[in-house]
Amino acid sequence: MQVSVRSIAAQCPRCGMGDFESNTGKRLPLASDALMRCLGCGASTSYVELIVQIAEKARAHSAAMLEEIRRNRRK
Repeated sequence: MQVSVRSIAAQCPRCGMGDFESNTGKRLPLASDALMRCLGCGASTSYVELIVQIAEKARAHSAAMLEEIRRNRRK
């Protein structure tokens, strides 16, 4: 499964792949402390760490867009 919010997807911190499965192998409702395993390299990370990664990407994208707007206004 991919962990994403709208068009922003989380990636494995080790290999950069974006496909994960629950470490238990079961389809359980995801909780913040659920452990996820990367299907590319097998690294484990928590669901909340993937969500935080998405939030950081969204913040960086927003900051870049704001800076671009500010630059365009100065012209």
